[in-house]
Amino acid sequence: MFHDGFIFNTGLSPAQWRPIEQKDIDLLLLKPGFDAKVLTYICCLKKYGDGGCKKAKHNAPVDDDEVEEYINKMESLRAKLGSK
Repeated sequence: MFHDGFIFNTGLSPAQWRPIEQKDIDLLLLKPGFDAKVLTYICCLKKYGDGGCKKAKHNAPVDDDEVEEYINKMESLRAKLGSK
């Protein structure tokens, strides 16, 4: 099982949400007291460390349309939270 979406930090305000690269995740995880549960997969909204949401990893990398779909999903979540 795996995740095909990027990770973003839900511990930040929605206006600050951005995809986080693995190298930056690794640095965050080294910070004393950092709670990894604020890291969220955009593909399924599971928290970092939770089991994957896809059964088989595709051989092809995630294409631009899939990335755009996940960016749109994050923007939609941001808009919903901003309207409350």
